[in-house]
Amino acid sequence: MLMREIALQKIRKDRGFCILMFDIDRFKEVNDTFGHLAGDAVLQQVSAAITQCCRPSDFIFRYGGEEVLIVLVDCDPSLAGNIAERIRQCIQDLILRLPDGNVLSVTASLGIAAFAGELDYEKLLARADQSLYTAKAAGRNQVVMDMAPSPDGTISQ
Repeated sequence: MLMREIALQKIRKDRGFCILMFDIDRFKEVNDTFGHLAGDAVLQQVSAAITQCCRPSDFIFRYGGEEVLIVLVDCDPSLAGNIAERIRQCIQDLILRLPDGNVLSVTASLGIAAFAGELDYEKLLARADQSLYTAKAAGRNQVVMDMAPSPDGTISQ
């Protein structure tokens, strides 16, 4: 999917695309406190909610354990930031129902990387992952945008 988007950018040179990577803050504590069945219920409900926050043209993938990767096609960094913030707020506002009847709220940290002409999609993923790590290190429940230079020397915002 990412190789396809990179190839399309070389042909179309249109608005670009961004990668948004997020995970639920302190998700291990959810599993440890309420059990893996509850953790699965949280993932399902969060997934349903983010599907409503994304555009029909976006692609949503589970990436690793509880991380989620979203490919925001035809998207510049400004729009990606708006979408990421909408997702963050949506997750924060969710009242999650657990199988045992308990309710729970969670937050999420999000990292964004805008396509900057990379030929290797793994570099783009690494920048999104680094942004996610920065969001977590800065206190969680926030969006961090990668500020990598693009091939023309400008800074992605």
